[in-house]
Amino acid sequence: MPTTTLHHALRPRHRAVHQVREWISKGRLADGAVLPSERELAQRLGLARGTIRAALSELTNDGVISLADGGVRRVQGGGRHGLMASTIALLTDSPVLAAPEHVPLGQDTFIQLAVTQALTGVGRHVLNLSPTMLGDDGLKQLIAGRPRGAIAMYAVAASPHGQRVIAALKAAGVATTAHSDAHALRPYDHVTSDQQRGGYDVTRWLLAHGRRRIRCFWRFPAQRDWADDRYAGYAQAMREAGLSPLPALRTPELDIPSNTAEGFTALASALSGFLHQPATLDAKGKPGFDALITATDGHAYQSAAACRRLGLLPGREVLVTGYDHLFPICPERAFEPDGLAATVDKDNPAMARELVRLLDARLAGQLPAAAHRLVVPHRLIPLT
Repeated sequence: MPTTTLHHALRPRHRAVHQVREWISKGRLADGAVLPSERELAQRLGLARGTIRAALSELTNDGVISLADGGVRRVQGGGRHGLMASTIALLTDSPVLAAPEHVPLGQDTFIQLAVTQALTGVGRHVLNLSPTMLGDDGLKQLIAGRPRGAIAMYAVAASPHGQRVIAALKAAGVATTAHSDAHALRPYDHVTSDQQRGGYDVTRWLLAHGRRRIRCFWRFPAQRDWADDRYAGYAQAMREAGLSPLPALRTPELDIPSNTAEGFTALASALSGFLHQPATLDAKGKPGFDALITATDGHAYQSAAACRRLGLLPGREVLVTGYDHLFPICPERAFEPDGLAATVDKDNPAMARELVRLLDARLAGQLPAAAHRLVVPHRLIPLT
């Protein structure tokens, strides 16, 4: 059983795992065959015994080998062999169009590309799959193929169909990690940003800048977990300051493009109507708020323009915050350049790294059976 030359950019443990899988896939270690001892493997591969032990633990957890009484390790029939043994299914409905360095850090697409880059960098294959196109038969085939693991991107993890796919993969024993802040994904391994803390930090910043009549302004009608979490953080900060939280303002879905001057003006006009209602006015009939917390940077520019139409000067009489650190690429910025007072960077590069790290930890048997939630710290970015 000769030692095959490996790609030495791989970490030592991954090199050992890759080599054993290759021996199995090429028939040099048949189903039921006894593996060489840790000492022999360490000598053949030129690696420390501790590294070999960690690699064998990973292979055991993944069902490739089994550990019998007396410490004898055998190739496990029906384990993940061949190509799928080193393949991660990436569940996404977004096409891959560029390298990470050409995609703005704030976009979720960056996470998808950075995850792909990280996986291929350690010798994994990546299979991009769209759950909306997969269908029941496709899902059965995927499970039968026994991929090494799966990572679900944000939009997939937020959709009911994507959540069913994630549940099916976990039930079939396929280690799966999701980028998600959906409450429905809490029984599964997931990486997230602390939305409640984000809402809290934004509100504290506004309070420190003398704002007292702060409102959340959501440009969607339906309940969303992340918005509820941000509102909870806002409410906590308001109560700590001795103030009563104000109800969140919501609009219906407004299908008005805001990437042109004409569309932006039309949308700002529509939004101003939602901000000028009896419930939002003070005793003198003027807008009863001095700050707005919006869902994302583009919404902040739109809302600031709506405030301007109501006679409130953005940046002075009203502060409007966004989220996601997308303002450098927001087309709305051209039409309301002073509209954004602060944003939040969720650290998407770290989000991508932690998705891969969490999946690796699950595959290596380093986590308890219960689902693991990993929170990536965010950063508040003042712009005024």
